Amino acid sequence: MRLLVFSSNVKTDLELAYSRGYWSIWTDEWQESTKKRIATRIINLDGSLVGSVGMFYCSDGQFLSMPFVITDLPKLDGQCEEQWTENRKGEFGFTFIPIGHINKQISIMELRELLGNHWNTTLGVAPTDLFTFRDIPHHAGAEILSKLT
Repeated sequence: MRLLVFSSNVKTDLELAYSRGYWSIWTDEWQESTKKRIATRIINLDGSLVGSVGMFYCSDGQFLSMPFVITDLPKLDGQCEEQWTENRKGEFGFTFIPIGHINKQISIMELRELLGNHWNTTLGVAPTDLFTFRDIPHHAGAEILSKLT
């Protein structure tokens, strides 16, 4: 299964994303070179993001949640209008359709059972992995989707 994982520090931002059908990346602490690298990665995907399956990882709660389908290309020209918690604004915003609910979650322990001790590398939850497709074993992907939808 091919998917993208997006991380958040707080569940509140994931709840806002679920209610809005919209996600953007908080980049306030990023250097311009990092922003350019992510923008280049998005451009090189040449539209293949639309229709892709994504999921959210919450680092505070340590869980994977809410699979979704991306419905448009990320915005590449500056900050997005939507505000998140703590009056933060994001960049690279895109819309999505949830195919699961934010209240359905898979813990780190369950992820280790499915994907091994390097589950975080397999899923690509680090900020440097943004907009990088991950191929996970079909059986694990099917089990994750069945638990979250």
